[in-house]
Amino acid sequence: MPYIYQSSIQAKGASSISVIRAMAASRALVSLVLVASCALAAAAPATVVSQKTYFQPLGRAIFGDPSAPGPCSNATGQNYLDIDLAPGSGAFVIGDNLWTITDRGANLDCQGGNAPGGAAGTTLSAACQATNTACTGPGKVFPLPGFAPTIQRWKLPDVFTAASPVPVETITLKKLNGQTINGFPNFDNQDNITSNPNRVLLTGEGGYGPDFQKVGPDPFGLDTESIVVTSANADGTGATFWVSEEYGPSIAQVASDGRILGRHVPAGVVFDAYNARAAPILAANPTNGYPIYPTFPSILVKRELNRGFENLAYFGKYLYAILQSPMANPTVAIGRQSLIARLFKLELDASAPGGVKLIGEYIYFLEKVGTFPQDAGASQSAIKLGEATAIAEDVMLVDEHVTLQSKLFRIDLTGATNILGSKWDDVLQSPTLEQLEPASSATPGSNLAANGIVPVKKVLAFDSFTDDPPSSGQPQLPVKIEATGIVGNPFDAANPAQLILINDNDFGIAGDLTRFTLFNVAASTYQTVSDAPAPAPASTNATATPTPTPTATPLNCISSFAAGSTCDPFGATPNQCFNNAGSSYTCCAGSCGSPPGAVAYCTGQVPGTTPVCGSTPAPTPAGTPAGTPAGTPAGTPAGTPAGTPAGTPAGTPAGTPAGTPAGTPAATTGAPGPTAFPVGGTCDAGSSLPNQCFNADGSKYLCCPAACGSPPAALPFCA
Repeated sequence: MPYIYQSSIQAKGASSISVIRAMAASRALVSLVLVASCALAAAAPATVVSQKTYFQPLGRAIFGDPSAPGPCSNATGQNYLDIDLAPGSGAFVIGDNLWTITDRGANLDCQGGNAPGGAAGTTLSAACQATNTACTGPGKVFPLPGFAPTIQRWKLPDVFTAASPVPVETITLKKLNGQTINGFPNFDNQDNITSNPNRVLLTGEGGYGPDFQKVGPDPFGLDTESIVVTSANADGTGATFWVSEEYGPSIAQVASDGRILGRHVPAGVVFDAYNARAAPILAANPTNGYPIYPTFPSILVKRELNRGFENLAYFGKYLYAILQSPMANPTVAIGRQSLIARLFKLELDASAPGGVKLIGEYIYFLEKVGTFPQDAGASQSAIKLGEATAIAEDVMLVDEHVTLQSKLFRIDLTGATNILGSKWDDVLQSPTLEQLEPASSATPGSNLAANGIVPVKKVLAFDSFTDDPPSSGQPQLPVKIEATGIVGNPFDAANPAQLILINDNDFGIAGDLTRFTLFNVAASTYQTVSDAPAPAPASTNATATPTPTPTATPLNCISSFAAGSTCDPFGATPNQCFNNAGSSYTCCAGSCGSPPGAVAYCTGQVPGTTPVCGSTPAPTPAGTPAGTPAGTPAGTPAGTPAGTPAGTPAGTPAGTPAGTPAGTPAATTGAPGPTAFPVGGTCDAGSSLPNQCFNADGSKYLCCPAACGSPPAALPFCA
């Protein structure tokens, strides 16, 4: 089957916002692929197209002191492990490029057997491991302490058509001085205790080498788990990355050569601890590490050990990170029975410290472990959130899994409660957010509702138990799926989009191998599937908005984009085009060529007319506020389209977004209908409600009249 990948990445050298816009449009194609490929996946089992094994030896780790008497010094040298690379912690796809990332490196518990182990079936005896008496608290042995977290780039479809996958680029993460970082813990287990019980660190654990001697802690070590690309050359080289990791938990910006440009950690005690340990090193030479910023809420001090940011998603100008598990808030035992995971939304902003600012915090509601029958012995705490892949603004595909079963959920932040800065971010709050919803609850979600909190919406998109069942006779997914990627064209029914899933083999310590698995899905899955609420019915005395009579309306572009170029979703130009999915971006009428299916309709254009593009703005009528597009009625906020976009079905009332079924009620006069969103609430970008609101930067979302109060700077105006 031929592969059709999304459009090429915009070349480097453009402004940072241009790159972000280019990537937003590029990811828009992926959005549609994901929705089309996965929304109905559970209805028809997926087909495995190819499954390839990857094996890259890293080295042999010799444990203990072979020259000293004892269980580590046997003559046959059995106490070693052969370690191989594990690229499957995270993935990101653009065009024919697939990027993957490892985690912190091979590691195993301080004590306890790990046999059989290693890709070659070598063993490390429990007796030898038990000689590590220095480890008296939480801790890990790092068999290859010189390992640095590693990014690799692969070419598609070569990963699945070659005899064995071969990366075309390998990048190790580095400090600003070019020295590679390590994967050691940032803090020791002794750092977990402070004089204030409300300021207890849960991020510290001891680190040891294969000789069981202490290594670290290192404030610049990272346990990387996910990767996104925000700019790159057309061939995939020269990329700029953002990665997430578990120690902080934190996210970090990474240059194309692997140098870490800045890291964003929780404020409060976590940042204070980082600053105390890193400041003396940076004072001697700022390039001996990298900048660290207090960006996330201080409540993240409560994250459970090794359960930080397992994922990172990117769309447009936004990053999204979700904690792998509920926080240990107030205790580990409570966290392990909680159904509450926290999701954070950040905005890329060159003027913000470290280039990003936190703008949202939401609740992801976990499944109960009984819904994972393929892993019947799993406990509630075994459920983890792995990879997240953004498919539109505020819409993601999230991997929720136990060891033997993986599910992908399509989630949507629209309508969810933003709790950022609320009492739920206070470490002294009692009861805690995590206490509200235990897995034992007979009425899950009721306590959130009682506290006025709406979690993100979830819809099952893929289930390994039903979509790749053992009875299918096809290759089965390996355990620990942690990386996902999407390739394909949603508009080509003859070549359906495909799904890549990659496992984390933990560097072969238990003998597992890395497997890249490619799934086909049926063309019938490219149907529109919506989990949004139905539109509010019009009241009997409602007055429908009349459809305007088409008349010629000349419009001019402040700046235009060439046909086939990437359109601008955030600009202030007055000509806003819409694609057939209803998302908007700004360009000169007739020049919208990306993403596929764009409708050449401009803001202020009357339906049925042909706008005229020029190099200067059209005259602004007297009395119109400065910045209002030509052709827009006086008093209408800048960036608000009048009338109905081209491509709206005949008979659809004016003001109804493209894609809304004909006959959907138009905006009504009087009070909002029963499905209205309250002022200050998040408006519903996924619904088919006929009332469309726009925020200050020109992006749009749907809600009932006069109910648009969020996001910040939203204009209370409906189409």
